[in-house]
Amino acid sequence: MAEHSGHRQRLFQKLKEGKLTQHEYLEMLLFNAMPRRNTNDLAHRLYSEFGGLKKVLNASYEQLMKVEGVGESVALYIVCLGKILEQCKTEEQEETPCSIAVYEFSSFVAFVKQEYAHLQHERLDVYLLDSDSRIIGRKTSSLAHTGEVFVEPTFFTQLFAAYSPSGIVLVHNHPKGKCAPSNVDNRSTERVQELCELHNVLFCEHFVYGLDGVYSYGEDRRMDLMKG
Repeated sequence: MAEHSGHRQRLFQKLKEGKLTQHEYLEMLLFNAMPRRNTNDLAHRLYSEFGGLKKVLNASYEQLMKVEGVGESVALYIVCLGKILEQCKTEEQEETPCSIAVYEFSSFVAFVKQEYAHLQHERLDVYLLDSDSRIIGRKTSSLAHTGEVFVEPTFFTQLFAAYSPSGIVLVHNHPKGKCAPSNVDNRSTERVQELCELHNVLFCEHFVYGLDGVYSYGEDRRMDLMKG
């Protein structure tokens, strides 16, 4: 037990010094799930099986249970940690300051041209509106697919719960391409429309900024076609 305790103390010291390896972070995380056992061997097996700390924390309960030495309590503990990190990631979506106070089509198009012209990476912004079309917040989510909107339903449902907006305006950019939306952009826009209808939020507009200008789903009359 003394040797076991001493090993943990050495890891605690390395943590304070910022010298832990990924495997050792995993080993320390398992302390709470296995308070009276050596977690080193299991941490090595998990790390080897999934190929990294992030992949361990993203593993499903069923996948974890296939690893030798992982019981139900350990599997549930790791799954819970993964879900907590997922939640934190959603909550940490960047909220960026907005230099325009009210949504009005022509002035907003001019704002989009100025705001997104300098961006070198793709971004999806959700502008949250009150009943008087005042912008009460802007949430930014980095996109996973170049040239395409990637919609995470939980991102929107949590925004709706936190802000209770009357409406939203979506803006995303194609930093190296034209503003014409892709088929995936269209399907994602339809998905946002479905989420808005479900939560009684007006989906006012979706703009796409590109090297050749700004595309408007509303001006192209596609917003009306998507409404149920």
